Amino acid sequence: MKNYKADVGFGGSLAGKFVYDLKACYSNVQNAPLFKIESLEPYQIHSTSIVHAANLRSVDASGKIMLNFGGFSLKADALYHWFFEKTDMEIVPSELEISGDVRYNHKGRFYIHAGALYRSSYKSCGMTLPGYVDLKAGLGFNFRRSFGVFLEGSNLLGSSCWTVPLYSHVGQEVMLGIKLLY
Repeated sequence: MKNYKADVGFGGSLAGKFVYDLKACYSNVQNAPLFKIESLEPYQIHSTSIVHAANLRSVDASGKIMLNFGGFSLKADALYHWFFEKTDMEIVPSELEISGDVRYNHKGRFYIHAGALYRSSYKSCGMTLPGYVDLKAGLGFNFRRSFGVFLEGSNLLGSSCWTVPLYSHVGQEVMLGIKLLY
């Protein structure tokens, strides 16, 4: 059996206010290279090697919608991965990721936004990393097109999550900044 990938999708917009994009993909990869990390206890030393999955078949489905009206915009994304064989895989991506964002922009001067990301649990490096919810929010003010200030916050729930194995997320994060365009 050969490597192949088949995609199907459709997208468009209605009156420039509602935008949508839906896709599905089936793929088959022979001898897919996957990373394998082994731990040597009790020293917490990790060795990395590449293993090859005999056959890796997956289905991905994704959807994006965006609605714009006045100064408001709403955006939602969803992605679902499904693998046929999981037994010889060291890294299995999240099966489900959902995100959403609401934003208000007043004449390009002032903006405020809030959003959330949900990621289901996934397997990586022999560990099952738990799912999590990441809430974010921010606001900003542009004095001119080329100069502005902003305040952004992420992981507002203080979720304990690992987006990369063995490296924990920074926790709650707040960033104050200056925007300069030149």
